[in-house]
Amino acid sequence: MAAFQEVFRRSGIDERRSPPGMVVPFGGSNIVALIDPGRKLKVDPNAHALGIKEIDGADTLRRVMQARETFSKPDIDPQLRAASLPANFNGDARFFEINGRIKPIGFPGLEVVARSAGRKIEAKLYVVVLPEIKIKVAFRNVMVPGSGGAPAFHAKKPCIEQDELLTMNNIWRPQANIRFERVPSD
Repeated sequence: MAAFQEVFRRSGIDERRSPPGMVVPFGGSNIVALIDPGRKLKVDPNAHALGIKEIDGADTLRRVMQARETFSKPDIDPQLRAASLPANFNGDARFFEINGRIKPIGFPGLEVVARSAGRKIEAKLYVVVLPEIKIKVAFRNVMVPGSGGAPAFHAKKPCIEQDELLTMNNIWRPQANIRFERVPSD
């Protein structure tokens, strides 16, 4: 059965909704897989609003395998592994880069379809193109009264601001085009 599917986890594609949805950053692009048994479907782009092109499957599959290898190492947190392992693809997968360089497109998004030679719609995908939203954040480790009343960190290991900022941006930027900027906590 034909269907659009995410390539990399947390990349802005929600395949649980029907039909699936995808976020593309305004001025950028995102990659989606089309499961196409027989490799006969034609993707109908909406030429005036999106740029859609089929890309090299070998390079994309190599990147998927590298990500699978990275997140399959024994020292990786099991929750991070579960949230990060990309899908497995076989020869029925084709890969498309969708560009959102023309204009922002709000929800519910613009419909992209894959059609058979007889023009029957076999798969649908809604694409939303979002401008970047910048949010300023400050980090402060929580302090509590420790032994003798002296301030002590609440957590066993205080956070490292740059690592936290990187994690937040790795989650929110591809999924919603939200970028966090660090500001001094004072």
